[in-house]
Amino acid sequence: MPAKTNVSRIAVVAVLAGSALLSSMADVQAANICATTRDRAALEVRVLQSELMVAALTCRQKADYNAFVTRYKPQLKSFGRDLRAFYDQAFGQHSGERQMNKLVTRLANGASQRSLSVAPVDYCAETAQRFQTLLGKPNTERLLQIASTAPAAQSHGVPTCREVANK
Repeated sequence: MPAKTNVSRIAVVAVLAGSALLSSMADVQAANICATTRDRAALEVRVLQSELMVAALTCRQKADYNAFVTRYKPQLKSFGRDLRAFYDQAFGQHSGERQMNKLVTRLANGASQRSLSVAPVDYCAETAQRFQTLLGKPNTERLLQIASTAPAAQSHGVPTCREVANK
């Protein structure tokens, strides 16, 4: 019976994540927005932060996540301001906040989905390695490199302005 309950829970999460994904992606496409290099960095750092938050809960790596947030606090705040400014500019202040909240929810749901699609041992080992790399010698370049090369880096769904211009 517990396995059936777990399958049901996964199915519900999948439906909710899919709905949030479609809604958020449609809003971005309808607004015809694109990300500059700076915007893209803020988006990718937010994706990474969501991935690490879910991993901290899933893999019991809360101490590593807390160390990450503490060591990168200035960078996370700066990229957070950039992300907020990007959404405010694209959608207006009130709608920008709502759209950014949709993004954060969608990213967390997506990270949760990915955590369920991989063997827990592999998922947690990969995340532990990512934390180790980030916490080894914290610096902005390392944060940006890991954020931009993470498997889910583009899951924010916002195209670059170059991609939009080339269409």
